[in-house]
Amino acid sequence: MNIKLKLLLSLVFSICFNFASGNELSAGEFNATNMTEGVVSYSYDITDGTESVAPRLQATLQFNESADIDEVIFILRSNAGGSYLSRLAIFSAIDAGSNTWALDESLSDTSNGSYEYYLNFAYISGENGSDFNGIAGKPGDGKRWSNLISAYAAQDAGFLNQADPKVSFSNPRADTESPSFSHYLSLTDSSEIYHTADEAAQITGDDGDESTPIVVKLKAVFSEPVVYADDYTWARTTTGNYTNYGETSTHIDGKVVTYTWTFDSKTPIDYLHPRLMAYDSGWNRVAHRGSSRTGVINIENTLADTSQPTLQSISLIGRIGENQEKYIDYALQFDASDVGTSNLREINIAFRGPSCDVIYTGLHDYNQDSDLEPGQYKGS
Repeated sequence: MNIKLKLLLSLVFSICFNFASGNELSAGEFNATNMTEGVVSYSYDITDGTESVAPRLQATLQFNESADIDEVIFILRSNAGGSYLSRLAIFSAIDAGSNTWALDESLSDTSNGSYEYYLNFAYISGENGSDFNGIAGKPGDGKRWSNLISAYAAQDAGFLNQADPKVSFSNPRADTESPSFSHYLSLTDSSEIYHTADEAAQITGDDGDESTPIVVKLKAVFSEPVVYADDYTWARTTTGNYTNYGETSTHIDGKVVTYTWTFDSKTPIDYLHPRLMAYDSGWNRVAHRGSSRTGVINIENTLADTSQPTLQSISLIGRIGENQEKYIDYALQFDASDVGTSNLREINIAFRGPSCDVIYTGLHDYNQDSDLEPGQYKGS
């Protein structure tokens, strides 16, 4: 694993590692000051729509001249549907020259501007980076993003050239009615309707074969055509709970969305209780989870690895990059005799500052480095 993590605040941090198993270990304190990200300025807005012209999402992101940027994406998010904020869409930026990346994208004719929108960005710089789960694409897409910067972090760092990260717009043709969940469908017979996720779900790979991943599929029907879909995964394991956004891959066919989750053959999941999110052309959202009776998918896995990972050692070394940014090189060594530590799903790290400032990170990397020792994870 080779993950780059840049700190955004100028603080003295203590660090605490947390794993899905519940194991926790503190690793003392280190200095992280005079942070820079190589970003000179950042701004974005959404233009008003008219009876004949759709709203447009426009953004400009400029790095300093010494920054080596290979690719940039913008991630649009909003407060549609209230809580459980999630991304709406991802747009590839255009290299406008002079280390400036731009976006000028037409949105839907019926986009609802009454919500609060904000725009995050991620970029690739050099070889060191991570496949941020749920950000740039689905796990295993092969892209390794060097950093993800939220609009609010850009404001805190002082390079967001606008008063407020949140933007809204007017649109006389806006669709203001949110979709609703209707029912589930059989994966093999589209005429067969279900009202509980457990009945409708199709599970494969739970056959005792270590080489076969566990794949869970669920087909849901909504009240109107869907243009974007996502999920908030909640899974109960034998040692605790696992939650995360964007774990699923989706296939959209009008009002019907097929959600697919893929797990390692040894994942110790008892049941899956996902929140299914779907957006219409106006960016209105429904988030359907169902009750503990109607929304749960039960999973039996005879190969479940129930042993907790054991962390044996931690190494943290600070260094300064070419653009005077501060890095923390880390090396984690887990007990190699536990075969599960060679393929950890997530490593959580919390950086705590002197005034109760906290940065929570969840590291996901689906591009394993073959040159590492068994049970070893290292990066910066």
